[in-house]
Amino acid sequence: NRLLRSNNVPFKIIILCRKDLYKRLPGSNKNKISNSFSIDLDWYQDQVGITEKEIYKLTAFRAKLSGEDKDIFEKYFPPTIEKKHPAEYLLENTRYTPRDFLQLLTFIKNKSNRTTVSFSEMRSGIKEYSQKYFWPEIEDELDGYLTKDQVRKFKMLLVQLNQSPFMLS
Repeated sequence: NRLLRSNNVPFKIIILCRKDLYKRLPGSNKNKISNSFSIDLDWYQDQVGITEKEIYKLTAFRAKLSGEDKDIFEKYFPPTIEKKHPAEYLLENTRYTPRDFLQLLTFIKNKSNRTTVSFSEMRSGIKEYSQKYFWPEIEDELDGYLTKDQVRKFKMLLVQLNQSPFMLS
């Protein structure tokens, strides 16, 4: 950018990079660069209501592009699920990223053939999303940090944690 500016070229180079990947890059001054010249996109917003969250707004925008004229959560989901807004309930099953959330909604959509999604269809969609999308994403994230065998053992540990009683061995 300095070279472009010194030659009066009216362009600026902008690089988009996930923070976890950026930290793994070689070189010095990464902290200074990321603190002084970066914008952090954080989709997890716990201090605002569900309809004010950017991920909710993005989902509504995406639905509108697909031809939906109403809020999809009001139109297709029950008003509350376990005393929560349906979007809030569903977000708890993701990593709070737009891609994850939209993938979950797609899995749920594929499980329902009615105008309103039932709780059992949601649970079925969440289960399929977890098996076919969420876990492979976790494996991808762990790649390079753990060996394939360590990832397999980690998955077995998580499965064990969900059972009663949990045996340390």
